[in-house]
Amino acid sequence: TATGRMARVGGWEHEPVTGHLLLSEVARELLPLPARPSLGLSDVLEAIHPHDRERLATANAGALASGEPYDIQARLGGSAERETWVQLTCQPSWSEGRVTKLVGAIQDITPRMEAEKSLRQAARVFESTADGVVITGPDERILAVNRAFTEITGYAEAEALGQTPRILK
Repeated sequence: TATGRMARVGGWEHEPVTGHLLLSEVARELLPLPARPSLGLSDVLEAIHPHDRERLATANAGALASGEPYDIQARLGGSAERETWVQLTCQPSWSEGRVTKLVGAIQDITPRMEAEKSLRQAARVFESTADGVVITGPDERILAVNRAFTEITGYAEAEALGQTPRILK
């Protein structure tokens, strides 16, 4: 659908008895899979980055054996210049006491993962700089201070939070 395409979300279904894997158009676009009509879970595993492959294989095995759903973030095994991250979810379907189908979604979460990485880097800089740093909100109330701020001013973080920078006068 257009909404799925805009959100970069695709769907998939796997029937364990036949081994048949059905992928939506968006799922096929996201996954670097061989261009053949019949695909299986092993093809999807091959598309996953080697460092994340075992975790997904274990989650799939658990879903098939005991009906355990999963929600996993993994990298695709594509280009080394830019990692592509996907969120893979799975909900097993039961019938007559056994798992008869795995139904799931795959979403490109690369922009979110890149933003989180940038935030982690900024947090490291914020904490490691020797300069005192104060972060305020639109109302000029202090939201955060770094360790250098507390050492330079003598104000504990708890004392500064919620105040305005005028406490330094």
